[in-house]
Amino acid sequence: MGEPPRGWEALSGRWAVQLDEDGRNRVLVQTGPPLPGFDLPAILAPTPLVRDLRAAVKVKPAGTGAFETMGLILRWRDPGTMTIVRVEGTPGRIWLDRVQDGQRSLRAGNITPVHGNRWNILRVTAQGDWLNLFLNGQFLGGVREDDPVPGRVGLMAGPGARVLLDDFLMEPPATGAAPG
Repeated sequence: MGEPPRGWEALSGRWAVQLDEDGRNRVLVQTGPPLPGFDLPAILAPTPLVRDLRAAVKVKPAGTGAFETMGLILRWRDPGTMTIVRVEGTPGRIWLDRVQDGQRSLRAGNITPVHGNRWNILRVTAQGDWLNLFLNGQFLGGVREDDPVPGRVGLMAGPGARVLLDDFLMEPPATGAAPG
C-alpha cells in the first residue's frame, strides 16, 4: 500500500493504493498537492491501445478545498492527444474534453446531481465516432468525437484533489449491441 497499482503508469500527480475511510476496501487515491498551472493528475491503466470500449469507475470526493474533479481518460496517445470525461463533484457537472495537438477543447457538458461524500459510478461507451456518457446509471447523452484514434485508458483527478477511485473496468463493447 502507498504505491500506485502494479503495472499502472503515473503521468502526473501522486497516486497510491490506500484503505478507504472504513478501512475495509483498498482504493486508488490521488494524494498529491496542486500541480503547476492547471495540469490534471493522471494515471494510465495497463491496457492495450483501444478505440472502442466500455469503461467504468467508481468515484468519490474525499477532500475539501481543491477541485473535486475525477474521471476517465480515453484514447490517450501522448500528453497532447486524449479524451477526458470528468466529473466535478461540488457543482455536479460532467464534462467531455478533447485534447488534440496539445490544445484542450470542451466538447460537451451536463449538469446532473453527483452524490457528495458517496460513491458515484461514471461509465462511458466508445464505439466508432460516438461516446455515450452515464452517471449512476443515468444516460447523460451521446457525443460525436472527431477522428477517434486508438489509445490507452486511465484515470484523472483535479489539481490538488483528494479523490477515491475504485472498481475500474475496461472491456471491449458488446458485439452486435447498440452503444451504451
